[in-house]
This record gives sequence, C-alpha cells and structure tokens, in this order.
Amino acid sequence: MTDFTDYQVEDFIMDDSFQDYCLELNQHHTSFWELWITENPSKQEEFEEAKALLKEILIHETASAQEGNYLFIRNKLQAYINSSLSQKIKFVHRIHQPVWWRNWAAAIVLVLLASIIFLWNRGQTEVIAEVTPPVEYIVKETLTGQRSTINLSDGTVIKLNSESRLRIPKNYSAHQREVYLEGEAFFEVAKDSLHPFRILSGKVETKVLGTSFNIRAYPEASQIQVAVVTGKVQVSNTKGSGQAALMLTPNEMAVFSKGDHLFSKTGFDNRKVTSWKDDIIYFYKDDLSKVVTKLERWYGVEVEVYNNANTRNLFKGSFQEESLENVLMGLSEIVPFDYQFREGKVFIKLH
Repeated sequence: MTDFTDYQVEDFIMDDSFQDYCLELNQHHTSFWELWITENPSKQEEFEEAKALLKEILIHETASAQEGNYLFIRNKLQAYINSSLSQKIKFVHRIHQPVWWRNWAAAIVLVLLASIIFLWNRGQTEVIAEVTPPVEYIVKETLTGQRSTINLSDGTVIKLNSESRLRIPKNYSAHQREVYLEGEAFFEVAKDSLHPFRILSGKVETKVLGTSFNIRAYPEASQIQVAVVTGKVQVSNTKGSGQAALMLTPNEMAVFSKGDHLFSKTGFDNRKVTSWKDDIIYFYKDDLSKVVTKLERWYGVEVEVYNNANTRNLFKGSFQEESLENVLMGLSEIVPFDYQFREGKVFIKLH
C-alpha cells in the first residue's frame, strides 16, 4: 500500500489517481484525495503546489475542450510527464524560477492546443454522446420488529434497524463503494485508503475510509445523526449550505437539523445510540412517548396509552432479547402502570 504521506510535489504529479483528481475524470479518486488532505494537513503545501502546477498546464484545455477530449488531453499529459516533466518540476522546485516554469508550461499548452485543433480540422476527432444507463439497485428493507445484517462484497458489514431501507447499487464493488440509507444502520466499514465508502442519507453525505459508526436518518425525524465509534468520519451537506464538512473522531456525533440544514457536533452515550445492534432495547430518561415509539418499532406492535396526563415520568432500563411482556413488566416497576394485550395491540394505563 502506497504511503502518500511521503509524497513530494513531483510524486503527486506523477500519480495517476492524483491526475484524475485534478482533471475531474474519476469521482472516486476525487473523493479519496479530498478526504486524504483533510486527514493529512501537514502535506497541504506540497498538495496545493502539485495541484496548481497540473492545472497551469491544463487550464486552457479544460476551459475549451469538449468532454470527449479529456482522455486525449490526459494521454498527452502523461506522455510529457513520462518524458521530461518530472525532471523539469524537480529542477523548478529546487531553484524556484516561476518565470521559466510559466514559459515552459505555456509551450506545452500551445503544443497541446495545436494538436487538438489539427485533429479537429482533419476530422479525426469524433465526439460521442454517451447515454449513461440508469443505476439498478438491490434494496434491503426491514419492517417494524425486524433487524437484519447485510454483508457487502468488500467485507463491510451493515446492521439494519427496524423500519429501515438500504439501497445498494448492483455494480457495487471494492472500487465503487456507495449506498443509500433511510432509517437507522450501524456500519463496520472494511478499510481501503484508496476507495472511500460513501453513505447518502437524505441531505447528509457520510464519507469514510474504514471505521465503525451509527447513522440514524428516519424520514419523519427532524434530525439526522452520525455517531462515530472507531476511526474517522467526514460528514457534509449534499445540497450545500456554506458550512464546511465536519470531521468526526470516536465518541463524537454530528447532528444535522433538517430545519436550518446545519450541523452541530456533540458527544454521545454509546449505550443509548448503538445498543440496538446487540439486540438490546435501551431506555435512559425517556418519556412515555419515546418509550411507546421504541416499543412499536422494536416489537412491531401498536401501543395505546390511557390516562397520560402525567408526562413528567421518565423511564430507565435495558433489556436484551427479552419478550415484549417482560419489558413491559420491567418498565412498570419503574413507573407504575397496567398493561393488557388485546386484539393485537398493547393497552397501557398509568396509575
């Protein structure tokens, strides 16, 4: 595995994936380098210098060429790099002579432009409009009272909570790792420093290289939560809000408000957020409405409450792989209430 932290300016420029990033030819390489530089700020100077040098060569081509000519430009660039670019850059980088560099880069630009114009005039360049076929998905869904585990081909494991939906592109692979989530899931992402794993949940994009974390993104909720257990996670607004992407480390949680489309960062109780993945239903200072929501989602049953005037009662407790009746019995010892099972429903009456 390449250690990119040892890269100097010329190493970045000679790297195919970095060239793809600068040319915007490959979305996965773009995602990788954007995430990599946020995690390695000490390489910012060399990174930006290499990016600027490549763009100085390509600025005229990318501004005027059709999309179909990018591969032609890329091949031309690679030929120049292989023959003399690395030596030139090392020389310029050592003695810092920007005038010589600009003259040399301009000469390359003129050669490339002349080549493109010549091919256009000869009619040897054919621009083909490619129609991208619609993406097909494999959909995994859970109903109320259901939870499931999904194993992806790259080794990533996803635990899907009740009333959740995961869409996985049929072309998902170790080189193209992207899924779509509605509801709640816990991810244990297989590490791959070259291919970030992306989860799109509403207006929130979560991007990682290899880590474990929980995402809670139910459509009816006012917030989307991303809580990190191990590793690092980057979250951002897919629609853009002017707010920079957030980097999360273990025991940090990003909370996205659907109202103002902004993130906030906070800590979290790991038991409260992730116990569900271990088949534990967990209550901590939950009022009765939250208890009812959890019971309905966990056990797939409708709950009706009578005499709910006292809303200040808070419930605590955790139950692993227990029946609904045992959970109700345990909760009624904390806050006294009676319960009945009738016609497929649960009826609760507070004392």
